[in-house]
Amino acid sequence: MPTVKEGRKWSIVGNVRGWNAVYKDATIRYLNSFDPLFEKAKDISEFEFINTLIRVRGLQDAGWDPWENTVKAFDCLTKLEKRIKDFETIRHLFLWLYGHIVEASEPYEIIANLMNIIEGKRFIIRNFPDKQMGKYSKPQTPSEKIEHLTNMAYKIKMPDSIFPFTDVFDRELRNAIFHSDYSLHGGEVRLSRGYGKIYTHEEIQSLINKGSIF
Repeated sequence: MPTVKEGRKWSIVGNVRGWNAVYKDATIRYLNSFDPLFEKAKDISEFEFINTLIRVRGLQDAGWDPWENTVKAFDCLTKLEKRIKDFETIRHLFLWLYGHIVEASEPYEIIANLMNIIEGKRFIIRNFPDKQMGKYSKPQTPSEKIEHLTNMAYKIKMPDSIFPFTDVFDRELRNAIFHSDYSLHGGEVRLSRGYGKIYTHEEIQSLINKGSIF
């Protein structure tokens, strides 16, 4: 990645081919939001910091890492996009990929553990356990995870550190994607619930580009 850190700030060096303005701007903003968390956590406990980076998950053999699967899926689908000529097919593909990205647990877990370390706690394997609902359990939603991270960020006096999550995540769009409650009309994405909401082509492209940074 053609980025460099000078002092306490990240910046882009040289000409970046293939990066649009939204992706370029968001990459730098997200790096500068997350970087203080990584730096501070590392200074407090390198051992717990390393556990966070290698994402310790206890005893498990190969083939049980959802985040590794997400990264591979993203690479496969972006390569597939180059072979597709139909606009609507590409739009469906990347809407579903956007939903996959915002649902992925690992980015939330990593940031939560960095905050744990800064707060003086140890690395935790699962910061967002399933919620018990009678006889059943239900995974926490991205909205619930972001709310938890927001509270943690204010507690450690680093509120800017969760900006990438709030910037990328759109609850209404996520729900529409996974409940099949959206339709395409030209370059627009229209949500059918409530009074109806319309995302322009530019708004959708912006969310997809920013989400791909994760």
